[in-house]
Amino acid sequence: MSDVENARQVGLWEQRKLQAMRHIQNVALELFDEYGYRAVTVERVAAKAGVSPSSIYRYFGTKEMLVLYDDLNPQMIDLIRDVGGGAVTSPVALARMARLAIPVMLDTLLTAGDENVIKQRMKYVATEPDVKAGMTRQTEEMEVAIRSVIAGRTNRDVNDLVLRIVSASASWGFHSAIEHWARADFDVPLRAVLERAIDLIVLGIEAQFGALEEPEDQPNTTSHTAM
Repeated sequence: MSDVENARQVGLWEQRKLQAMRHIQNVALELFDEYGYRAVTVERVAAKAGVSPSSIYRYFGTKEMLVLYDDLNPQMIDLIRDVGGGAVTSPVALARMARLAIPVMLDTLLTAGDENVIKQRMKYVATEPDVKAGMTRQTEEMEVAIRSVIAGRTNRDVNDLVLRIVSASASWGFHSAIEHWARADFDVPLRAVLERAIDLIVLGIEAQFGALEEPEDQPNTTSHTAM
C-alpha cells in the first residue's frame, strides 16, 4: 500500500472515529439530561449508543469526558503545528499567526448547533464536581500539548520558561473565556468571546516577550517619508 493510500485509510478511520464519538456523546448528553449525570452509568450509555463500554473508555477515557470532549482542542493543536507552513519561528510570531488563523477555524467548527451543545455541556461543568475537575485536567493536558508543539515550531526546549508561560497563557486563557461565557449566561456568541480571548492572549504574549524576538521575526513598522 502506498503512502497516499495509507494516509487516505488513516483519514477515513479518523472520520469514522469522530462520527462514532459524536454519536456516543449525543446519546450520553440526552441520557444525562433525562436522568441526571450521576444516575447514568457508562454501561447504560454504551447500551443506548449500540457500542461496548470498552469502546467508550477507549475513545473518551473517563465518564466526564463524555461531556467535555469536543473537536476544538485537537483542531487548535493542528493549527499551531501547521500555521505559516510549519516553518521554525519565534513564540511571538507564532502567536500572531495563530491569531489570524483561529477565526477561520472557528467559522468551520462553531455552528449554531455546536454552540448549543457546548452550552449544554457547560451546565454539567457548573453543577457536577467531577466534570469541573475533568475540565481542569483537560486544560492541563492542553497546556502540555501546546507547549510540545510550540517547542517544535520554535526549536526551543520543551521545558523552556518562555514556552511554559506562552502555553499556559493560551490554554488557561481559553479556559477562562469559556467559563466567563457560561457565567454570563451565554449573553454573546461564543465566537466573539473566543476571538476577544485570543486578542488578549496575543497582546499579553507580545507585551511580555516581544523584545526577545529575533529581528527578522519583528513586523516592519518603519514609515518612509519624503525628504
